Amino acid sequence: MLFFGVLTLILFNYASFSQENSINSLKTAPFIFYGTVVSETPFKSKNDFYISYIIKITTIYKGENKINIGTVNLIIKSPFAWNITEDGYIIYDKEESIYASSEDEENAIHPLTLGVGISGIYACQSLTIDIDSTPAIQTDNKIIIEPICNTSDCYFKKIEKTTYNKENNEFIENVFIKGFGNKFDSWEDLLNNLKKEGVISTKNEIKKKKILF
Repeated sequence: MLFFGVLTLILFNYASFSQENSINSLKTAPFIFYGTVVSETPFKSKNDFYISYIIKITTIYKGENKINIGTVNLIIKSPFAWNITEDGYIIYDKEESIYASSEDEENAIHPLTLGVGISGIYACQSLTIDIDSTPAIQTDNKIIIEPICNTSDCYFKKIEKTTYNKENNEFIENVFIKGFGNKFDSWEDLLNNLKKEGVISTKNEIKKKKILF
């Protein structure tokens, strides 16, 4: 079986990351919502490789006039190497692309990738990538979107870490919200900060379904 390997290299500049991937950058995001990835589909367009993530939106904080509760198609350029078989199937290659690393893995900068089951608050815009075709997946929103930036810190997610305290001989669970170069103790703290900074309205969310963070 004949394989054609295609490697996509993603280069990151840490200095520009700290400026662009910040709370302030969210002010220009047309759409901010809470949702969960329910499917992912790799595809090829114009010799580049992409991933289509279907996200089920449950709460909209910004852009409620152009996006609705339900599923939406979010597309990113793939940061991985791929192989295509003679049969046309696209599969993940074990070799990952190059990214900027850090001694502190928690704060390392990686290419943005999601996965089924990942929930968080996403900041997005209408798709700007020139793509000739996308996977034929029906969604509740006709609009196709993309994240406003393409690193692993480009959405807010809940982080759960367990540390061991030798002095007290006990495990301590730490839970916090992380994204766009910031940490918050809870979703409530994050939302209050976004309201304070003028990123989202101080009014209650216009469209919301009962969810458990």
